[in-house]
Amino acid sequence: MSLLENGNLTCQGREAGLFLPEPDTSIDPGQPQRRASPGWQPKSLGQALHDAVEEAKANPDSARQLFDFMTLYRHDDEYVDRVRTNFADLGIELDDVSQ
Repeated sequence: MSLLENGNLTCQGREAGLFLPEPDTSIDPGQPQRRASPGWQPKSLGQALHDAVEEAKANPDSARQLFDFMTLYRHDDEYVDRVRTNFADLGIELDDVSQ
């Protein structure tokens, strides 16, 4: 029994689940686990994007990180130019970004 419970031996068949340990019922599998600090509230996607843009306007390192994120999987010149144009339209300076 202990070999089945700790996973060293697997069993097959219709009744195999009877030999597995019971799930931890103190955790509700239907609810995501939160690791929130006191006072922290989740943001909407729109608010998070707004905050990221505002931070990028004020902080060149944040602008670089946001640009790197936006161009993480696409490096073709047309796409990168479009991202640069979008950043300029939003008022985000990209002088230090070299991509």
